[in-house]
Amino acid sequence: MNHWAGHGNCIWSPNIWDQTYPTYPVPERAIDHPDEARLAMIRRYVEEYNDRMKAMAARHPGSIVLFPTEDLNRPEVTARLCEIAGVPARTFDRKLNVNNVHEGEAIEFIM
Repeated sequence: MNHWAGHGNCIWSPNIWDQTYPTYPVPERAIDHPDEARLAMIRRYVEEYNDRMKAMAARHPGSIVLFPTEDLNRPEVTARLCEIAGVPARTFDRKLNVNNVHEGEAIEFIM
């Protein structure tokens, strides 16, 4: 599947979630290299999304705070997120969700 390709593209099957994503033109040679084409479309989506989020944060500096995903395990970022959410800060001695997302399911991390 490729959420960013319009239906009827003869490469990827449609999916119910496709309508929630922007549609981009299918790159040339997509039939020969569908994975590369999908990756290019995903990259475009991520870049456009990040650009829009940065612009929105600039327009509403008191309401929107952006954090790079790779910084979410940093204690000062965790403390800031807890401050924003109005909950006590909790820190852990290990990094969460490195190479998977299962650590967050452990009972010790559920608030």
